[in-house]
Amino acid sequence: MIHLYAVEVTYRTKGIQYLSRLSIDDLGNHAAPSLSSLTYKFRNLPEALQQLCERVDFPPDDGKSLIHKIESTKGFLYGSSDASLKHSTAAHSWIISSGDKDDIGNPLMNISGTGPVDGHSPYLSSTRGERQGQTAITVIANMFLKFHRSSVTLKIVSDSQNDQADTHLDNINCLWSHGTPDIDLCLQMQHESKELSIARDWVKSHQDKAPWDDIEDLKNLNLPTDATYNTWCDRIAGQT
Repeated sequence: MIHLYAVEVTYRTKGIQYLSRLSIDDLGNHAAPSLSSLTYKFRNLPEALQQLCERVDFPPDDGKSLIHKIESTKGFLYGSSDASLKHSTAAHSWIISSGDKDDIGNPLMNISGTGPVDGHSPYLSSTRGERQGQTAITVIANMFLKFHRSSVTLKIVSDSQNDQADTHLDNINCLWSHGTPDIDLCLQMQHESKELSIARDWVKSHQDKAPWDDIEDLKNLNLPTDATYNTWCDRIAGQT
């Protein structure tokens, strides 16, 4: 007897990767996204950009609460990412939020994404994962700010010391530089950054010396804000 199941997959360089099995409810109970929603805007991005960002969760109010808080407090749109490399596979995780630690677990105040890092496995690295996460942040932040017609500054915080220099090379558009590692991501980030006001900062990684199980435990560690977001992304990437 043959049984057919609906499954969710993602397309990789050399084939199709199975993600999970879908139930009938998964197929039948989801309304089509509104033409004026972030989900609709995301699904109409080029397929390559959707694959780069992978699974993205948008706020149920399309980020109205998030952009209102940022603009009313004259704050930043805050982006943080991290990556994990295990057994020749790599994953990235990123979050766009208000930069307030209390907002990490609030679905109205976050846009988040996670997924496998693109590339041939012998050449995967945590650095590439970091760059893919940060590139995804610029793609989604660009779309988000255009959606809300906002010009607030995007602040990207990373525990990688190379990203700020590598993505702002004066010679990045020179043909000879296109053999450098992760040039595809650097070029895409540069393209997305043209219409953004971006600030960057570095954070020391792995500051969570005490064990923690959930978001509330993490907040109770009383880490600096940048470390809290980075630690959360590191945990999600490790679980992907």
